[in-house]
Amino acid sequence: MEQVDKIILTSLAAIGCDLEEDVESLSQLGMGAVVEGVVVCLKAIDAKQFASLSHKLPPNIAQRFRAATAIADAVKALGYTGDLGYQSLLYPNEVDVRRFFSFLLERLPKEDIEVQREDLSPAGVLLARAQQHLRQALSRPWLPPHCRHALLKRRDKLNGNLLMPLGETRHLRTFTSRSTLPLGLSPQPASRKLLSTEECTLSRPACLKRVLRDDSGQVDSRLLLCSILASHARQLQCGALPVRSSAKLTTNLDPLLHVISPSTDSLVTPLSPLSPMMNLSLDEPPPQEQQQSLEELRAEIAQLEESERQQLSVIHQAALQNEKLSAELEVVKESEREVRESLESAEVSLSLLASYEQSRARLESVIAAAPARAEKLREQFEQHCAPLKEQIEIVKNSVTTQQAEFEALTSEIEKLRSERQDFLQDIPVIEAQAETIEKKIQGRGQAISRSVYTKQILDITAKVHKQRHVTEEVLQNIRKLQKEINSLEGKIDRSFAVVEELSYQASWMTGGTGLYRTVIAMHDACNEIVDVLRETGVIKRKTADLREQVAQEQRKDIAEALSRLKNDLSAVKQENELLKSRIASNAT
Repeated sequence: MEQVDKIILTSLAAIGCDLEEDVESLSQLGMGAVVEGVVVCLKAIDAKQFASLSHKLPPNIAQRFRAATAIADAVKALGYTGDLGYQSLLYPNEVDVRRFFSFLLERLPKEDIEVQREDLSPAGVLLARAQQHLRQALSRPWLPPHCRHALLKRRDKLNGNLLMPLGETRHLRTFTSRSTLPLGLSPQPASRKLLSTEECTLSRPACLKRVLRDDSGQVDSRLLLCSILASHARQLQCGALPVRSSAKLTTNLDPLLHVISPSTDSLVTPLSPLSPMMNLSLDEPPPQEQQQSLEELRAEIAQLEESERQQLSVIHQAALQNEKLSAELEVVKESEREVRESLESAEVSLSLLASYEQSRARLESVIAAAPARAEKLREQFEQHCAPLKEQIEIVKNSVTTQQAEFEALTSEIEKLRSERQDFLQDIPVIEAQAETIEKKIQGRGQAISRSVYTKQILDITAKVHKQRHVTEEVLQNIRKLQKEINSLEGKIDRSFAVVEELSYQASWMTGGTGLYRTVIAMHDACNEIVDVLRETGVIKRKTADLREQVAQEQRKDIAEALSRLKNDLSAVKQENELLKSRIASNAT
């Protein structure tokens, strides 16, 4: 039983039960540990169904009985057929605890672990390698035979959308034997296309106009000039442009240079990188007409900048004058308003002086009606103030309630602050306890491996098989003895029958009946002896059963359970008396 207890305790610790270190058998478990272990097992079996069960029993005796009854009913709902009630949990004994813990641990969910066995035979190894090679071959993409030796390299900087093969086969020689490949395969907007070196060299301005048209069909002269000049500069830098073609191109572009509006600053940006390139050593100097057009453009730009500065100064002076005139206008408007007010007051005074008597009578009537009007206004004021006063009272009441709530909240805040201080003071103690617990956990030896328990279980099963074999041998011996007893009984009965018959014949022939009576008396005495022996065996068997029951009851610690029950009964009586006194005090 010690090994069974160790297995049960180890299983309980594995599923999360907080057991003490010195617990080595189920008899050392108290009421709280038993209840906690049962609840943890139930929640491990079905967390949703038994989520309402608590690990700890309540302090009240009646509530404790209810909680223990609920836990016992939950265990019975799983199919436990033994005797289990609140008394088995509140007053546990070793036999019952071992019985229902074994039942609960059998009902725990078991992990399904699939063990894959590898075939280490030569045929199995060969089959595994073949499967691996087939899997690798199927994972690679399919290529035709003539393309398997042609590898791809990175994208070329100029040809971003083309891939050139490193290797060359006879199937690809016709595709890779070209000296040049087309440029500019990526799509570009029509308004922003730039000409390549060959197109700038060989094409005409009409072609350039056709290429560099905007969305409305008009030629973008600025973009055309910038693109041509930039291309011309690249050709001059590379030395690829012949002088004759460049001269023809610039002479054909003179009308386009005059079309561009000089008010924009876009010409300055594309012309600026060309300034160092004009100093390159060429075979012939640039044409005179191009220099003259550039000088004219620069002169026009300087004139435009000068006119712009003059216009800005004029605008600034006009703004200052406008501010000054607006200030003077405000002063004139203010003086006009004052004059109008004085004229209105003068007109009123003149109208009063013209009709003195009427004005006096009107003034007296107004003075006479003033008290009535004041009374009326007072009544209106009171009517208007009454709801406002009520609202003021309501607001005052709400303010008082809010103040009371605020005071309650402040008191709660103070209480929480004090509790926070207490918690802060308790934190070092808790940390120290946590450190000690961690040290204990680290100090504890490693958990015994499953193989040890498996070995113990195998030993137990071997002992059980051995005991079963011994029991079967005992049963066979009992059957043999029973057969011998039955055969002896038959022989005795037959011998007694023969003896009785012979004694009867002898007594009838000799005329004496004493022998026959003696034989019958001996037969009855033997039967009585056999009956006494049978009753003695039955009594011995009952005595052994009673002794075993007494030992079981002694292991259950009934006396201790009765003392606990008496204490709980007295506590329940005291709680009932307290409740009765409270009810009586409330009734009075």
